[in-house]
Amino acid sequence: MNVLIDLAKYNEVPITEAEAIQRAERINAVSYVECSALTQHNLKDVFDLVILSAMQYMEPPKGTKKGAKYKPSKKERAAQKKAAKAAKAADPPRKPKKTLLKTLCCIPV
Repeated sequence: MNVLIDLAKYNEVPITEAEAIQRAERINAVSYVECSALTQHNLKDVFDLVILSAMQYMEPPKGTKKGAKYKPSKKERAAQKKAAKAAKAADPPRKPKKTLLKTLCCIPV
């Protein structure tokens, strides 16, 4: 509630989820995930997604043959599977009740 009051002081309003998704696509973000640091809702999913995304863009470790494809270790594959499973098992988005606050995302235009 304090966030909404602070935004109102500056004549600002939170953006909708559709606007946030559109902006994420505009900046070529890997994904868009709503989370709350206060309640920790979806926070683990965000970090898992960041780790998996970073691993996709990593260079292979030194010592691999030139032109050889990088093969993740068993631990890395297990972590990837676990994160993918967690992302699929995440609760489907629900419409918030009137009494609940939505997770807010404020991005300057």
